[in-house]
Amino acid sequence: MDATLSYIKPNGDECNPGPVAGSVWAFRILPKDGVPPYTFQWNAGTATFVVQPTSTTKRVQVNVPPPGQSTVLSVTVTDLEGNMVIRSFNLTGIYPGFAAKEEAICKLLQEIAHRFRPPLYINPGDPGPLGIDSRIYSSVYLHNIQQAINRLNRQITGLQNLKH
Repeated sequence: MDATLSYIKPNGDECNPGPVAGSVWAFRILPKDGVPPYTFQWNAGTATFVVQPTSTTKRVQVNVPPPGQSTVLSVTVTDLEGNMVIRSFNLTGIYPGFAAKEEAICKLLQEIAHRFRPPLYINPGDPGPLGIDSRIYSSVYLHNIQQAINRLNRQITGLQNLKH
C-alpha cells in the first residue's frame, strides 16, 4: 500500500511564495495499491485545521503557523485489511513581507520573460523583418522596467540587512 500527500496549489498561481504565516494551505492524500475503503487519521501538529477532518476526509485545509515556526502535518492511511502508511509534510510559516517581495520578483520575471521574447526591436531603430511577430518597445518603456528592477533590488537589499 502507498499514498501521496500533496499541497493543492491554487489555479494559475505560479508565483506562490509558499506557506505565508496566517494563510490557509490545502492538502490532499491519494492512497493507492491498498484495499478500499480507506480511513484517514489527520494530525496538524501545532497548526489548526480550518474544518476538523473525519476518518473519510481526503482533503484538509490548515492554518499556516506564525513566521519562523514549524509544524508537521501528518496523515495515517489505513485500508480495509489493516495495512497502514503514514505521510507527512513539514510546514513552516514564511514572513508575509518576505513572501510579498518574493512573489513580486517572480511576477516581474514572468512579465519580462513574456514580453521580451526574441525578436526584440527597440524603436527607433531596426523595425524588424516584415512578416515576423516583432515586439517594438520604446526606450522610455525599457527605462521604466529598469527602474522597477532597481527598486526591487533596493528592497531586497534592505530585507537582507534586516536579517543580520
